[in-house]
Amino acid sequence: MDAHEIIYNVLSKLNYPVEFDTYTGTEKKYITYFEVLEKTDLTSEDVDEVIGHDFQVDVFSNEDPTEIKNEVIKSLKENGFYQITCQDFYEKDTGMYHKAITCYLPEYKTEN
Repeated sequence: MDAHEIIYNVLSKLNYPVEFDTYTGTEKKYITYFEVLEKTDLTSEDVDEVIGHDFQVDVFSNEDPTEIKNEVIKSLKENGFYQITCQDFYEKDTGMYHKAITCYLPEYKTEN
């Protein structure tokens, strides 16, 4: 399973709509995500051993999204994500509260 499938599966277990990059639905509480950076984090003898995936998860709500943010962070931690940070925004054009959560997922490569 690749990193995008993993994060989607983790987020979709929560009770909110989840979409990659842009939400196209009509719900007032939803989650989007995208990969900010994919990079080699560990190489040994010219072989990539760990690929790092930095994601941004965006929580949007028409009311205080702190509870949703806490659910997202708990779920991410329980599923192997770490280096989690969060920043608050308010989108004036839509009237939505927005929590931008960044997280890291290591992908350990093994030889078959």
